[in-house]
Amino acid sequence: PADANPATYDALLAGPGWGEGRQSVLKTLLDSQRPMVIDADGIRAYATLKDHITSSAILTPHLGELQVLLDEKIEMLSPSVFLDRIRAFATNRGVTLVVKSSLTHIVDEKGEIFIIEGGNPSLGVGGSGDILAGIIGALLARGLQNTTAALQGVLIHQRAGQLAHQDLGYYDSEQLIEFVGKACCEAES
Repeated sequence: PADANPATYDALLAGPGWGEGRQSVLKTLLDSQRPMVIDADGIRAYATLKDHITSSAILTPHLGELQVLLDEKIEMLSPSVFLDRIRAFATNRGVTLVVKSSLTHIVDEKGEIFIIEGGNPSLGVGGSGDILAGIIGALLARGLQNTTAALQGVLIHQRAGQLAHQDLGYYDSEQLIEFVGKACCEAES
């Protein structure tokens, strides 16, 4: 709700389904200092908040959204320069980045980089990134630290995708949700 106090929540998820022009809402959420995941339209809003340099949020951009954050064409970057750029962004802003592509790059606020392989192309389906952001947000709400929540969230998301692919072949994001619980149970055992 628009009048809700963000400080009353264990964790926040900002961006999916927002549309344009939500910078003031995002700034209010960032100012609350609550654990937060920023995805989708929230990433575009975050990129415009030049005066809001740091926060401890987790940002989950795909490559197109990453270009907006970095304000540079990333397809022209060598792999080592790409890693340097995302490390610099994460450390300068005090954020954790989860960069979604064929490989998932997680960079924490200290500059440590984790590269996770093993996704499948079906995870690129529309809405899949929103599910990943939700998983990470749920893990933050359970009290996990940013890096741990990001790593576990990516692995749970990937496992849900593997399970969905094994069972259904091609799947959409609504079908993927059905496998998140099973992936979480496997992760806890």
